[in-house]
Amino acid sequence: MPVKSTRPRVIALYRVSTEDQSSDDRAGLDRQREVVRRIVVANNLDVIQTITLIDVSGANVLQNREYKQMLAEVENFDVDGVVVSDVDRRSAPKA
Repeated sequence: MPVKSTRPRVIALYRVSTEDQSSDDRAGLDRQREVVRRIVVANNLDVIQTITLIDVSGANVLQNREYKQMLAEVENFDVDGVVVSDVDRRSAPKA
């Protein structure tokens, strides 16, 4: 029987608003992956799932199927949390 990890179980979330941003240095996916990797290592987290959303704006992220599923997993305590490189990758505030 496999031993259950005692480390916090998290989802790694990467999001860019446009396909062009996927390679942009500031908010690009490579930079986001590196920041999340450092957070995971520094906090001894267990990444059990990775979600990459491309061409999904922060204003519309709540309509995304994968994002809704992730929220349900958090609400049901199926995971301990979600790791993002920056808070604005999670969603955009309403104006």
